[in-house]
Amino acid sequence: MTLDQLNYLLVLAEEQNVTRAAQRLYITQPTLTTFITKLERELGTKLFDRARNPVHTTKNGELFIQKMRELLLAEQQLKEELKYQDSGRKRIRIGIGYAHSTMWASRLASELLHSYPELDIQFCEGQEAKMISALRKDEIDVFFGHAEIDPVNFVFGELLQERILLLLPRGSVADAPEYSDPADPHIIAPQTLSGMRMIVPGNSMGLNLNVQLLWKHYDIVPPSLIQTNNTISGVQMVASGLGYMLGNEELVRFLQPEQRKEVVYCTMPEMKQTRKYYYGYAESNPEQELILETIRIMKAIVNC
Repeated sequence: MTLDQLNYLLVLAEEQNVTRAAQRLYITQPTLTTFITKLERELGTKLFDRARNPVHTTKNGELFIQKMRELLLAEQQLKEELKYQDSGRKRIRIGIGYAHSTMWASRLASELLHSYPELDIQFCEGQEAKMISALRKDEIDVFFGHAEIDPVNFVFGELLQERILLLLPRGSVADAPEYSDPADPHIIAPQTLSGMRMIVPGNSMGLNLNVQLLWKHYDIVPPSLIQTNNTISGVQMVASGLGYMLGNEELVRFLQPEQRKEVVYCTMPEMKQTRKYYYGYAESNPEQELILETIRIMKAIVNC
């Protein structure tokens, strides 16, 4: 099946009408009907219930369209990959979260290009769970993030212990110091957070686990939540007084100077204050030298 033929199915599923679908596709109605009938005969199952008005996609039809879309996408990616391999160009594909990419990607790219001037660099930003999946599918060469990786099939190690702090709007902390120092965070009682809105990361982000542990340990139930996968957006919300969040001092550095004054670094008694940040890659990857150089540079960046 070609992409054009898959589009026949997609358009018919959207329009739920053979005549309108044919008009959108710039083909005749008999051409579309013949194609669907022939395909259903080959598959031995109905993809559409055309006896009803509007036309409905059957369960098998939905499954077939979904799987064909995945197969055609994989085929296209494979063709592109083969072309790239034939080109002889050198490339590194780096999986990293949105916020950490904003923090470190520019420096990492600069250092890599210093060593490999002709290198193609592809940053694949996304949620950490998706990055792990991409590593397993060989869609990225190296992963940087908080999620642990299967040590049997992958090589992974620790890059740094990242400090975790509570970032609170200044107006919510009655006895907040005039200057907030991340190295000496202000200690608050859990009751300070009572009734305060929390800004939380997406469910598939590594920091979400730390949020869940915080709620459980201190029996915290925020009255409302703002969820965002972009932690830099989250800290901007803190500075605007919309709520508090878990984060680190690196995020606050992306704020304007006046905004930074509105964020207070806090902690609570017995609160876990660090989380591990890892690298990971497949030992079978042929670009070992380039991957190891990328990790070496990343270590230098995050620990400077």
